[in-house]
Amino acid sequence: MFQWNEGMVDYMDRAARHTQYYQTLAAHIGKYLTDNDRVCDAGCGLGYLSLALTQYAGQVEAIDTCEEALNILRANCVDEENVTPICADIHTWNTAPYDAMVFCYFGRTQEIIEIARRLCRGRLYIIKGRSHRHLFSKDEECTWRETADMAARWLEEQRIAYEQIPLDLDLGQPFLSRADAEQFAAIYGGSEDAAWISSQLGADPLGQYEWYLPIAKPVTLFCLENKNFRIGE
Repeated sequence: MFQWNEGMVDYMDRAARHTQYYQTLAAHIGKYLTDNDRVCDAGCGLGYLSLALTQYAGQVEAIDTCEEALNILRANCVDEENVTPICADIHTWNTAPYDAMVFCYFGRTQEIIEIARRLCRGRLYIIKGRSHRHLFSKDEECTWRETADMAARWLEEQRIAYEQIPLDLDLGQPFLSRADAEQFAAIYGGSEDAAWISSQLGADPLGQYEWYLPIAKPVTLFCLENKNFRIGE
């Protein structure tokens, strides 16, 4: 299970606030939401997508098993009345069915469908990366992660209809200094990746930080109707 530490939280907070990554994802999902919808962001992590979804939904329940991560969300949502952080395991969480559920980089599609069949009465949104490549390494691949192509193949094998929206997003990392970038490399990459990360640094496009690491995140947003993902129950 992924565990956050203080350094990771700090870098993620900077990147989330500096880019439009989560706002863009939420805007695409929000096209289908109403201000009466109760939405679940399953495995929400630090909750940046949960916060972005609040402007489109009536209520967002942000669920994660990591209390420390949820504390970051609680600190960031002081003025947000329609988001509720919940420390729970979505696999065993029991509640009235949601109008929509969002799973961003969450496990396998089969696992997601099983959860949604139990807890979602409306639309289901699954966000998957389109690449195996580790974001902070020149060559390393995350072979354990399910890609968008793998998810699509499984859905088609199960004859589950879906709509897919490819998105080319940026979740670039701003740095205060070269030393700051080296610390980032020590946390996220191997020792051999530090030089590569340093070579990728450029000027911050917003001019707020000394250095910027552009990080491309090609993702696919899968949209499924309840009537379709209940096939095969």
